[in-house]
Amino acid sequence: MRKAIKALLLFLFVLVILLFSILFSGIKINSFSFANLLISQFYIKLDKKLIVRINSIEFNSKKSNVESSIDDLKKNIDLLPKIISVFQEIDINSLKIDGNEFSIFINNEDIYLDNKYINLVSNSSKASKQLEFDIKSLYLKDYDVLFEGLVKLDYFKNEIKYFGDIHYEGVVSKTNIDISKEKIKFFTRSEYFKNLHFLKKFLDLPSVANSWMYDNVKGDFKLDWFYGEFDLEKNEIIEKTLEGEAHIKDANITFHKSVENINTKSIKAKYKNNTLHFDLIDAKFINKTLKNSYVTLKNLTDEKAGIVDVYIESDTKLDSDILKILKAYSIDLPILQKSGNTKAKLLLSFPYDEKKSLSTNGEFLVENSEISISNFDFRSKNAKVRLENDMVFIENASFLLDKMIDATANISIDTKTLKSVGEVNINRLLIKESSNEI
Repeated sequence: MRKAIKALLLFLFVLVILLFSILFSGIKINSFSFANLLISQFYIKLDKKLIVRINSIEFNSKKSNVESSIDDLKKNIDLLPKIISVFQEIDINSLKIDGNEFSIFINNEDIYLDNKYINLVSNSSKASKQLEFDIKSLYLKDYDVLFEGLVKLDYFKNEIKYFGDIHYEGVVSKTNIDISKEKIKFFTRSEYFKNLHFLKKFLDLPSVANSWMYDNVKGDFKLDWFYGEFDLEKNEIIEKTLEGEAHIKDANITFHKSVENINTKSIKAKYKNNTLHFDLIDAKFINKTLKNSYVTLKNLTDEKAGIVDVYIESDTKLDSDILKILKAYSIDLPILQKSGNTKAKLLLSFPYDEKKSLSTNGEFLVENSEISISNFDFRSKNAKVRLENDMVFIENASFLLDKMIDATANISIDTKTLKSVGEVNINRLLIKESSNEI
């Protein structure tokens, strides 16, 4: 029995020595196949690690579950550490798996991989707890995205971290990405770029929101910072995690195609809780300076509950330029201020849902002015004019008509019917004819 065991061990030892000696010399096979695998021009050799060179491999499985570059990356990142630990060199000219064709080259730390989803040029280094990839170029073909940076793969935490640049449709951003089995977390900031059109394929909003997001605001955009998370199991953005800040240099805003644009030195943009807010800095409308003005898109992605708030504040008279904004939205305000000073505040709220009505609220504090109401001219030392949708309320208005009347008026006007009601308290009334006066 002992002799048989010794003989078996000796045989195995000799077999291993023989196998290693053959591997050290190298093995060449023209072609072979088994099961669903066909290999041609196969060469294998053992140096410090295994060296494998293959002209082509064809493999047909029952079903391929790789349907995007994201799926492909997850599978390749899992495999690469195992491959690098065993192989010194792998050179496969053509690897076909269920119609997906690869080219693979690994030489110590240098890695090249190309298929219909990704193109990777990188080198790697290994530490005790992690593997690092210096990504010269990682191109995701289906998303048209290019990565250049550092990838750290942690064996123990089963996490992947990326630090570097991302190039996408003319936008360059510096980005940190953390990838676990469940989700991707990303934090990014960008260089200046021209518009947000590149987001539309990922964030196609209701039509009103699309106009404001992609067309109504123009200028030089820059992401100061942006954070979000992506669910790998559901393959979708986790919307409630998205938040960030940006600014837009030398911007102009289109409120309505029939109204002149508002020009600004810059716009500060903030996004959080499904709300996008634009603060207008050093803004001008025609020759009027605007202050504290803003545009807010509430419930940004909700087609039924979404609202666009446009707020304009200015020390300017209630003249034809301001009335033109209201007129564009079918609001006929029968008041025109021809001279004097006004502190104006106007809020327009546009619902996404066309079945809902536009909401209009404004407050105009008038001082030492000449005013015309439906072509009736008078002077006023001070007055408060409030706009609430179709109604105009003139409150505590000083009413001076030549030297004839000095009164205080409180009047409401329906802008649809032009009917008005109210009261006038006469402080002084002068009736004069020739030399007689009362």
